[in-house]
Amino acid sequence: MTTDPSFLRTPAGKWIKKQIELHREPSPHYQGLYILTADGFGPTRLFDYPAWNADNVLRYLDKGLAFVKGHQVVAADLTEEKLQAPYIVQPDATTSVLHEFSRMPDAPKSELNSSVDRDRVWIYQDEIQELLSHTREAAGEFLMPPTFSARMARFQLVDDIGGRATVFTGPKHVRRAAFYARITRAAVGHVRFAFTGTWNCGTEDNTIGIEGKIEGEFEVDSAALRIDKFRAYAEATAWGGGNPGHTEMPPKGKFKLVFAFLEANDVAGRSIPPAAAYAPEYHDSWNWLTPGAR
Repeated sequence: MTTDPSFLRTPAGKWIKKQIELHREPSPHYQGLYILTADGFGPTRLFDYPAWNADNVLRYLDKGLAFVKGHQVVAADLTEEKLQAPYIVQPDATTSVLHEFSRMPDAPKSELNSSVDRDRVWIYQDEIQELLSHTREAAGEFLMPPTFSARMARFQLVDDIGGRATVFTGPKHVRRAAFYARITRAAVGHVRFAFTGTWNCGTEDNTIGIEGKIEGEFEVDSAALRIDKFRAYAEATAWGGGNPGHTEMPPKGKFKLVFAFLEANDVAGRSIPPAAAYAPEYHDSWNWLTPGAR
């Protein structure tokens, strides 16, 4: 959260950024555990690459808590007012939210690449309205909203495993993002859709890329213009990416990724934004530059 631009612009985020600068040893990055009291007292950053396992995290917590034990905060710099200030971008009440899970199923369990990545997806009300507009048409497949297709290809159906964040924001990065839906059931107040999609993204030199297929179904509350239920699964082949010393490196050559999506109507789902939601382009996602989306 401390690296989310929307958080770093808040009073609490500015305080934490200042403390991180004071407490990290010379290093090209900020990753690690920082255990601080409200006046900024605490040990130097606790970090040992690679040290993401539970035993090391608990060891760091014990070390940090022992360091601050007995320290009396005379004047708190991290005040209640700073903590209560809105600190992260939130969805509008009209926005539908999905949970997203992804993993690299063939990665050895001893590697960070075997971990499950979690994200959120926002689907906007104008996209729900566009989907529902097809209830007045003849049966058959139709293109899903181009903003949704482009958002999925550029920001969501990407390699986020092991600390990587391989989004595709360049004008020519998305070679195809075609998502088609059809109505499977229309009743008073609710419409059910099934959908399939394919996408293909890559850098201009093709050293980093991904291609795959997704399929699923979802149900829309046509009165509230909200997704009530969503289930989807995707498989992809990816290659390249990673930043040595900052992220876990992907396997050499091509590797498999899988994705799962379901509705996020819980408090936590609506409280944690998509990783790329702070980007002004997250909504439209340059859909006019996305082949297959229109």
